[in-house]
Amino acid sequence: GISGGLFPIPGVTTLICFLYIYFLKVNLIITQATNLLLTPVQIMCIVFFVKIGDLLLFTTTDIDTLRSALSEGLVSTLRVGGESLVRAIVGWCVVSIFFVPLIYLALLPLSSGKRHMAKVVCV
Repeated sequence: GISGGLFPIPGVTTLICFLYIYFLKVNLIITQATNLLLTPVQIMCIVFFVKIGDLLLFTTTDIDTLRSALSEGLVSTLRVGGESLVRAIVGWCVVSIFFVPLIYLALLPLSSGKRHMAKVVCV
């Protein structure tokens, strides 16, 4: 949920999280709740991911143009800042390679131990 919730294209994070849910068999409710809670952080991280992508691809992006497109909506963002969002996806992929294992290790103590499943008895 954390990695998918930070995907740099607004409106696509739900699809990314559903792919995580389907392929990794993670909890749907926790994943989507985390995704929705991270929406403000996601919007703030778009510029960060674009800058990382710029560094990796040796390009530059006019951040003011991207910010104005983001404020107008998804269609405008894709039309005006499409190339920038591709760079942001590259940045997100690289950051996720390091970020996901760290989050996993940080949250592992919360899920370790014996899992007690409640048995449902139908009468």
